[in-house]
Order: sequence, then structure tokens, then C-alpha cells
Amino acid sequence: MLGVVMLNFNDSRNACKLARKIRNFSNVWQVFLVDNCSTDDSMSYMQSEFRDVSDVVVVKTERNGGYAYGNNFGVKLLHDSGGDMALICNTDVDFTEELVESCIKALKNGYAAVSGLMRNRDGAKMYENNYRISRYIDDLKGCFFLTRCIGKRKRWDEFTIDESSREIKTVDLLPGSLFTVNTSDFFEVGGFDENTFLYCEERILGRRFRNVGKKMGLMMYRDYLHLGSVSISKSHKSVYSKMKLLYHSRLYYQCAYNHVRGIKRLVLKTAMNVSLFEFKVRDTIFLLSRKIQ
Repeated sequence: MLGVVMLNFNDSRNACKLARKIRNFSNVWQVFLVDNCSTDDSMSYMQSEFRDVSDVVVVKTERNGGYAYGNNFGVKLLHDSGGDMALICNTDVDFTEELVESCIKALKNGYAAVSGLMRNRDGAKMYENNYRISRYIDDLKGCFFLTRCIGKRKRWDEFTIDESSREIKTVDLLPGSLFTVNTSDFFEVGGFDENTFLYCEERILGRRFRNVGKKMGLMMYRDYLHLGSVSISKSHKSVYSKMKLLYHSRLYYQCAYNHVRGIKRLVLKTAMNVSLFEFKVRDTIFLLSRKIQ
């Protein structure tokens, strides 16, 4: 049975709207709304919305441990309740029953995790992550504006998709906004690494699957809508605060999984600190310009 795990932080209205839709899907057994210790009225709102609804479970984590902790909590609850497949999604996505059905078939045919192509609010495909795990040099280049732009164009050029095919493309990672997993495979590799609070969870999970020979698949013939970073934008309004979280997770990944040490670690950390200073200056200028206006 497939259940949906949706992690909420201060975005209960969107969470409930999506839950009301997908609970009617014939291939969704149960929806688990996991509140990650929101600071607004999310928990009471979700409880009131689904008080007498048996196929929507509203729970609260013990602490706000971030994306990895919250989703591990939800998938474990789903698994312990009898589900063997989990669709993990953000509150700011929209998807169809056909996507779920295709995911179920792919999971039954040997994939540990699978998803469809991600679209933004304008309907355009989003390829910027390239569905590949970043190397040390990629994260180093990602600290600087010019090399970020060059790298992004290069990734777009390299990543070709035939949307008319029925292919499931084997990839290194799937975006954390929406994907499905076999819960047995998920827990075999330890689930998400809870040493990250936000960002890089996808690459770490992909690395863990790859290390034990499990496949992750991207369906060329299915897609979903991702509105983009609704919850994170509410809790981290400045670019600086978001980038600080991102760089912390990238540095952790490089040290813990690529065993980056010594000079290489120092160079990467220094580049990140310089970049953070630039983002802080940028945020300050932006705030000042708004006040002047």
C-alpha cells in the first residue's frame, strides 16, 4: 500500500488543500500530515480539518529537526502502520493520480525510488539540479556568481530529455519536493541523514542508494508542479539565511561522504564564508533600498 507523507512547517492551508485532493485518489491508502513543530496555528488547523477523517493522520514531531528528521518520522509512522510504499512531498506541489500509479508500477519493477519531471509555476520543466550528485568542484564553483552561471548553462546543455519516450531514466538523485520510495529500501540505507537540517538530503539519499546498488528512476512521461520553497521562505526570509543552511549541508556532505579533509576542506569553507558575506551585503542593500522607496 502507498501512503503519502507530507511535512508541514507553517503552511497548513496548502497542506490541507493538497491532502483533501489526494485522499480521494484510488491508489493512495493514507495521508500522513506531519507538523514539524510549526510556530503558527498549523497543528490545530490541520486537526480541525481532518478530525473525523480516518484516512488522513495528523501528527506532530517531538522537535523541529529539519527536513530529514521530519520525513524520517513520517515514513516510519507509515511503515509501522502497514504501508510498504511512501510518496514524500512538500506542501507546495500538485500532482495527479496517474503520476502515483506510474510510481507504484516502477517501484514494483525494481526501483528503490522514482519520480516524474518537475515543473515550475509557469509550466516549464526544471532541470537545474540535473538529477546528478554534485562533486567537490561543483560545490566549490557554486560559491561564486560567475561560475554558478557557467555551471548552470553547462548542466542544461548536458541534460537531454526525450519527453515523448516511455523511458525511466536512471539518475543519481531525485528532488526532495516529491518522490516515492519502497519503505524497505529506504530504511535499509538508513533513510535521510538527520545531520542536515535543510538541503542536500536528496544527494545523500541518492549516494546511500547507489552505494548498495539500488536504482533511482526519473519517469520521462510523468510530471508534477512545484511552486517552490513556500515553507522555507516563511521561516528564512533572507537569502543569506537560506544560503547559510545550504552551505552547511554541502560542507557536511563533502566531509562525511566524499571524505574531504585538510586543505580541500579549508578552501571550500573559506569560499563559502566569502560567498555568505556577499549575500549578507546584498540583503543589506536590498533592505535599504526598500526603506528608501
